[in-house]
Amino acid sequence: MPERVRMDLDASKAARREARGGGPIITHNGREFELVDEPGGDVVDSLEDVGAVLERQAEVRVEQEVARQAGDKDAVAALDEELGRLGFRSLAALRAVCQGLFPNGSWELFLEGKPSLLDYATIVRGIDQLYDLSMGESEASGS
Repeated sequence: MPERVRMDLDASKAARREARGGGPIITHNGREFELVDEPGGDVVDSLEDVGAVLERQAEVRVEQEVARQAGDKDAVAALDEELGRLGFRSLAALRAVCQGLFPNGSWELFLEGKPSLLDYATIVRGIDQLYDLSMGESEASGS
């Protein structure tokens, strides 16, 4: 019987952790926060939510411009309302991404510093840098 292929994710994760020396560190209001070593699946789900909301916001803006050019004030008003709801959804999604990056207890400490919406957005935009998610061509292609 041929030997089955095995992959040890625990060993791989331990090697990545050792190579990085711990999670990335961010500073907010003079206080340093060490983030999780590796974001979990909940962060990926929340990032997908952020992407979906941003995509819908772009669609609504296009629809709104078409309605504005057509002189359809009711449609413009309805799309304004949708943009408002999407704004709240984007804030919730950004917060969810950020919360998933903070280990136990440090999220509450971070919130004490009253981070702004732009702070959340900066963290989310920087995830690829914080976690070095860029893969070299040989890694991405598997060669």
